[in-house]
Amino acid sequence: MTNEEKVDLYEFEIGRFQDLLKENPEYAYQRYGLSVFYSLPPEQTFTLRKGMGWKSKDALDFYNEGAVEALEGRLKEAMKMFEKAESMGCEQPELFYNIAAVHQEEGRAKEAKAYLQKYIDAVEKLDFIPKSLQDELDEAREELEELSA
Repeated sequence: MTNEEKVDLYEFEIGRFQDLLKENPEYAYQRYGLSVFYSLPPEQTFTLRKGMGWKSKDALDFYNEGAVEALEGRLKEAMKMFEKAESMGCEQPELFYNIAAVHQEEGRAKEAKAYLQKYIDAVEKLDFIPKSLQDELDEAREELEELSA
């Protein structure tokens, strides 16, 4: 099985898990446990965790909480969560991209450029870059060029 086939199968299973969560959450957890839980979109993971009464305690939790805050337009709160995640050692490329986006939204081009570069560097270190991430990487490179011009 090629890496691309593995990624396609994994993304298919994530989609099945999401569908089951809508239809019958109890069965979804019986079938999958938490094996793909953290592969869900950050806002969905955060919402599910919150619904279960779980509090943020590790870097990924704080990243997800920041992603939800950003989606809801609370950028200062989002940045606090992103900074907490980074201080705890989170090196998710998406963390750096989101920090760059908040800096850019708030008019801090120098900081945005630095975090876009961190994002690019983090993605380029990956052994395998899925197509969806490659598209984001290309966009980040374009954004960095625009900010540097």
